[in-house]
Amino acid sequence: MRRLALAFIVIVAAGAGLPAQKSESVIRAGIIGLDTSHAIEFTRILNDASAADHVSGAKVVAAFKGGSPDLEASTSRIDKYTEQLRTKWNIEIVPDIPALCSKVD
Repeated sequence: MRRLALAFIVIVAAGAGLPAQKSESVIRAGIIGLDTSHAIEFTRILNDASAADHVSGAKVVAAFKGGSPDLEASTSRIDKYTEQLRTKWNIEIVPDIPALCSKVD
């Protein structure tokens, strides 16, 4: 499951054709869609080295809100999870996917 989660996040920039700056020690990952608690959990697993289930080698550095505007269950949660990522994890929230891709590996 951990590898699947890591692949889900890291795939954001794959094939995007946009330049990204690669860190030599840690892969910079991004998240698209902040309407579920998965965004928080993936960030915690990757960014919190003290967590028992920590996965090293990647770090979430940026996110795009995304979501589904026609689903109340999506739109009602985006701001809450976005604020958690911004304040607790210091994740940069970007305005669109191309901006996200420019910040991740």
